[in-house]
Amino acid sequence: MAALDEFLRDIWLECCGHMSSFTIDDVEYVKPYTEEESMLGFGVERRDMDISLGELLEGGLEFTHEYDFGTTTELSLRVADLGYGDTGDEGLQDHGYGAIRVLARNEPPEIKCETCGAPATSVCTEHLYRQESEAWLCEDCTAAHECDDHLFLPVVNSPRVGVCGYTG
Repeated sequence: MAALDEFLRDIWLECCGHMSSFTIDDVEYVKPYTEEESMLGFGVERRDMDISLGELLEGGLEFTHEYDFGTTTELSLRVADLGYGDTGDEGLQDHGYGAIRVLARNEPPEIKCETCGAPATSVCTEHLYRQESEAWLCEDCTAAHECDDHLFLPVVNSPRVGVCGYTG
């Protein structure tokens, strides 16, 4: 499970080293910061993420992953199927995740500039946080926007776009 957590962080979530967890059948799998950290939860059973995917996952299983318990991003995951034996992936590089493979990804959502309607390239985190218009901006409108440069984050294909310090 820890390898799957790292995989999701690397391709879609990681910004500042926040905590994360999986929930499978009312059991929460977490990666504690230290050996001494309590595995006690509030009304849920907690276990360490250091467990084999094969022990927990089966075809058709639906479960969730949460990243960052302050500005939480929750992913809904589904195991399409489990494969065993020769995958024919000899040419693929192993990035330390073993047999985890991406079979499909989402198309990036079309986000329009709230000022002119062109494709957005940045998000003003101040306007987004205050839920004001002109949060999503194209390159030209970003240059003319009133907020300081350090408040802008790039528009990227991730559920973390505009959240915390995520840049893709």
